[in-house]
Parts: sequence; C-alpha cells; structure tokens
Amino acid sequence: MELKDFTAITNKISQNLNNQALITELLTNLIDDYTEVQTNINNLQTQTQTYQEEIQNLQKTNMNLFLKVSSPVPDKPLQSTEPLKYDDLIQSMEA
Repeated sequence: MELKDFTAITNKISQNLNNQALITELLTNLIDDYTEVQTNINNLQTQTQTYQEEIQNLQKTNMNLFLKVSSPVPDKPLQSTEPLKYDDLIQSMEA
C-alpha cells in the first residue's frame, strides 16, 4: 500500500464514522498492510545483518591473503663467493 492509498482509507474512515461495517473492513486492511510492512522490515533487517557479517568475514579473509602474499621474502645469501665482474653483469642483462 502506498501513502496515497493509506490517506484515502483514513479519509474514508473519517467520512463514514457511522458505518461500522465499512470502518471495520478498512481498519482490517490497514492492519493487514501494516503487518506485511513490518514483516518485510524484519526480513530486510535480518538480511542486512547477514550481509554485514559476510562482508566482515570477506574483509578479514582478504586482509589475511594480502598479508600472506605481501610478506617479505627473506634475503638469500649469494651462492657464489667469487666477486662479480662488470662483464658478468652485462652478459646477464643481455640474456
């Protein structure tokens, strides 16, 4: 039910205060609609809570993966004990 429908029903109630059957029917429609709206709100709140928890879990998982991937690699000592020569460096760059 939209706001204009609600307003129309309340106006109809105020104009027909002596017609008990019509007022009862209109009030029942309003109560039913309110119950439906409240149920939808509760469902959406529950869904929002679930999504927020899922987002937090994904953020934690992403951070753990990021920290794992970006952890520094320990420096390895050079295998060779011979001093490097400029010619060796140039040859390795050309390869």
